[in-house]
Amino acid sequence: MEPSRPTSGSAPKTLDLREMARQALARAEARAGLLRAEMSYSEPDEPVAVNADREQLARIIDNLINNALTYSAGRPWVYLTVVNEDGPALIVEDHGVGIPRDKHDKVFERFFRIDDPGLGTQPGTGLGLFISRELADRHGGSLTLEQSEVGKGSTFVVRLPAASGVHAASLLSAAPALEGSSA
Repeated sequence: MEPSRPTSGSAPKTLDLREMARQALARAEARAGLLRAEMSYSEPDEPVAVNADREQLARIIDNLINNALTYSAGRPWVYLTVVNEDGPALIVEDHGVGIPRDKHDKVFERFFRIDDPGLGTQPGTGLGLFISRELADRHGGSLTLEQSEVGKGSTFVVRLPAASGVHAASLLSAAPALEGSSA
């Protein structure tokens, strides 16, 4: 994928953000197990309907989980929360190495990486957060670093507009039958 053009061929669909988060956790399970990571998750009882490209939304969530697992000086701890209070949002919190305050506004820049001698050489190109924010923006949403403190961890939040219309109504009315159809 070109770093300057984070796109996918799929058309946006009405999706349940809770199901997307569950699927991302399942994809991360093997890696989390190898790292002996503790992963927790919470969600509201009702579906959280968003209009999104399934692949792009999965990429955003996967990247945030992978970063939380990667940038940990000790045993990783990752907590995902789906909320729908002021609109649909996914919160990814970790107890990782944290980001120095003077780097907070740089973490979404293309090719930006934080050098931490305590972590050694970490894989990556410095494009993950850049692309994730671009994808969130293309969906009419946002990706923000809500807080981060060195040695304490970070909290990232993906906000997306709520889905509306017939598809969202059917998603909400079919809540018990939801199984997150595969794409």
